[in-house]
Amino acid sequence: MSGPAVDIGSGSAAIVTFTAPSVTADASLVFRLTVIDGRGGSATDEVNVIVDVNSPPTVNAGPDRFVPSGSSVTLSGSGSDPDSDPITFFWSQIDGPSVNLAATDTPTLQFVAPTVSQDIYLAFRLRVSDSKSAQATDDVLVKVTKKKDKLVMPASLNGVDPMVDNSFIGVAVLNNSSQADTLQIAAVNSAGSEQLVKSSVFQPQAQDAFLADAVTPDSPDAVSLTAHADNSAVRGFFMIGRGQPNQLDGVGGKPVSGTELFFPFAQLDRNGKTFYFLTNTDAISPARLSFYLMDPSGTQIKTASLHLPPGASHLGSLPSLLAVDLLSNGHYLRMTSDVPVQGVQLIANSQSYTSAGAQAVAPAQKLWIPHYIVGREGEDTELRLINPRPEHVQATFTIHSDQGLVRGSGTVTVPGQGLKLVRLSEILGIAAIPAEERFLTGYVVVDVNSSASVSGTLLGTATFTGTRGKTASTLPMWREPLVETLYLQVAQSMAEALFTGLTVMNPNSGPATVTVRAWTRNGQPSGEKTVSLQPGQRLVDLLNGSTWFGPGFEQVGGHLKVSSNVPVVSFVVFGDSAGEFLAAVEGQPSED
Repeated sequence: MSGPAVDIGSGSAAIVTFTAPSVTADASLVFRLTVIDGRGGSATDEVNVIVDVNSPPTVNAGPDRFVPSGSSVTLSGSGSDPDSDPITFFWSQIDGPSVNLAATDTPTLQFVAPTVSQDIYLAFRLRVSDSKSAQATDDVLVKVTKKKDKLVMPASLNGVDPMVDNSFIGVAVLNNSSQADTLQIAAVNSAGSEQLVKSSVFQPQAQDAFLADAVTPDSPDAVSLTAHADNSAVRGFFMIGRGQPNQLDGVGGKPVSGTELFFPFAQLDRNGKTFYFLTNTDAISPARLSFYLMDPSGTQIKTASLHLPPGASHLGSLPSLLAVDLLSNGHYLRMTSDVPVQGVQLIANSQSYTSAGAQAVAPAQKLWIPHYIVGREGEDTELRLINPRPEHVQATFTIHSDQGLVRGSGTVTVPGQGLKLVRLSEILGIAAIPAEERFLTGYVVVDVNSSASVSGTLLGTATFTGTRGKTASTLPMWREPLVETLYLQVAQSMAEALFTGLTVMNPNSGPATVTVRAWTRNGQPSGEKTVSLQPGQRLVDLLNGSTWFGPGFEQVGGHLKVSSNVPVVSFVVFGDSAGEFLAAVEGQPSED
């Protein structure tokens, strides 16, 4: 009789059906039923059908994900209905190798990613239906990646301790391959759950650099960032700083994973507080960590434990980890775990940050420190030697000039599972500095003395202190010279008052031919220099010095590669001309 027209067929039956029309506002449909008895009698009645507007539900299947081969995956979806109608959920897999899905009628979906030797894609669809049969769907793509090492770095230091609040974390990632690749950056929370926050294509030998907080504005619960590429092993480097910066240090070496790690510092006094960043590198199994605080004599004085979910990281201070109130510089931390773990430590005080990666036990009969400094204004170098074995070990250190001449030597005994500190200023003495010089520099070789019954091995670091103790930076001692070494950051700029110094030392009995190359952030060659080093000789200069690329070299960003016909020892140091910060950075092998 009235309202939008609908099809009711012939209308000659007592019951008719029709499809309610689509309307943008509530509509009234009036129908009249007439009954005739065949003798001229009839009766009529009318019915009013109200067609109201039903808004469909909304649905979100969550962000696209990438997950490691064989890992447990949880997809978190959501849905709602603008009319407050009851809704139901249904998950289905729409592409990729079939996986077993747990409950499919809840907002979340759980499954185990297949074990793959090549990257694959899985696609899933979440459907939300309301009580009036309206539906909405959304799809999510999951990339399952073959297992490759991931770079892991802290996402933020804020909230851990006032000592490190307002710090920044700068990240540089290098594509060291000959092919373009896609870089994936994910934010990871304390439970090990990842969220993709950055994806970009970078060219061969190109660098992608960013601040951690720039990629995590939508991930306030992020504890760590991970970086990996689709087709190659990426190389990474990160720096932790605060101020302009006047507190800064970097971690540039290849991360060490192990079930037993040693952290050379465990300090809590007016000169510094130690922080630890720990990562469970296993994507499937939780890590059960045990910590042992060791004093210089090798005595265990405190223990603690920590549980890390698969793929998760933890950032905490020494007092939060071990409940200690005061601890001198002469301690270290040993850690064991039932699955491989990575770790980095940061020592912070009001003037400087100094960082060091954890070390694992490996045979080492000789250690190299490619640089030292002893000066008139507090410049110094402290060697830390850790003996991971129960037997006492003797070590002989020989201090050389740049030309390889011996300036001094000494022998120390490192107790079983103990620590020995050696300050080079106490060995050489300030009087050894020539009157016309401000300081002495050179390199140190440490020989680990073994016997017929004991095969000695030591772990070591060198900490450089700048003028009046204002700056400090720590490097692990070299265990093995390399034919090719990468340094993942360059900062040489007169305009910005930044410098990069490069040291190369020849530890061999014959000459070495060394080529140093630089690339810009975009992967373009920017400098090359070949030099010859005699046995025991060391070359050290700024990148814009005559030894390397010359006064015209200006570059912030990019990387260096040191190549040689024989294995050599090298290292890089960053700083500013005003002496506000100093960051010594170890290199890493060019090839895995």
